[in-house]
Amino acid sequence: MAELEEKIKALVAEADRYRQDFSERKEVIDAENQELLTSDQGLKVLRNQIESLSKRISELDIQKAEHKVKMGTLHEQIRQNYGLAIDIVEVESLTAEDEKRLLDLREKIQELGPVNLGPLRNMRNYARVMNSLKISRKTSTDLLQNSKRRSQG
Repeated sequence: MAELEEKIKALVAEADRYRQDFSERKEVIDAENQELLTSDQGLKVLRNQIESLSKRISELDIQKAEHKVKMGTLHEQIRQNYGLAIDIVEVESLTAEDEKRLLDLREKIQELGPVNLGPLRNMRNYARVMNSLKISRKTSTDLLQNSKRRSQG
C-alpha cells in the first residue's frame, strides 16, 4: 500500500512538473505572440510608407511627363506662330527642387529596404513550441488519468 502511495506521489509530482513546464511554455508563446503582433504592426507601417512614397513618385513622374508634353506643344506653337526655334534653349520640365524631392523620395524607399522575414521564422518557432506544448499536455493528462486509476484500484 505504501509503495502505491509513493508511486502516486511520484506521478503527482511529475504531473506538477508538467504543469509548471506547460505554464513556462505558455508564457514563452504569449511573449512570442506579442513580438509577432508588434512586428506585424511595424511591417504594416512600413508598407504604408512605401506605398505612400511609391504613389508620390508615380505622381511626380506623371507630372514630369505632362510638363514635357506641354513644353513640346509650346515649342511647336512658338515655331509656327513666330517662326522662332527655341529648342536651342534647354528647359527642364521640373524645377530643381522637384527633382531633388523626387530623388529624396526614391532614397527613402531604398532606406526602407526589403521586407523583414523575421516574423515568418518566429511563426515556425511558434509552431514547434505549440507542438511541444501539445505533447506535454497529453503526457500530463495521461499521467493524471493513470494516477487516478491506480488510486481507485
